[in-house]
Amino acid sequence: MEFRNLAETGECCFEFHLSVRDERGDLWRLDMIQIRRGSRYDGYFEQVADRIREVLTPERRRTILMLKCAAPEAAGIMGLEYCRAVIEGGVRSWPEFIAWRAMNPVSGILAWRP
Repeated sequence: MEFRNLAETGECCFEFHLSVRDERGDLWRLDMIQIRRGSRYDGYFEQVADRIREVLTPERRRTILMLKCAAPEAAGIMGLEYCRAVIEGGVRSWPEFIAWRAMNPVSGILAWRP
């Protein structure tokens, strides 16, 4: 479990990251973020998730999941990066994703919604 106190930063949040390895040896990561009410990101990610649901097709969903499964365990790629690459960038394969990501680097919070 990793904890980051970002209450006094622009993110105004607490982050919790839990990593667990299952009986097959697969690594699962659960990210939990508590955001200060009234801060810049209050409700923002809920709006992003709603918008993704609106534009998500079965093909896009399969592609996003395929990319997540293809990623190395220690890649540290945000889930929203996969969504953006597929929805906005038209990415359909791991090599395309790597090339797209090199052209669209992210530092900090990814402020994007479809």
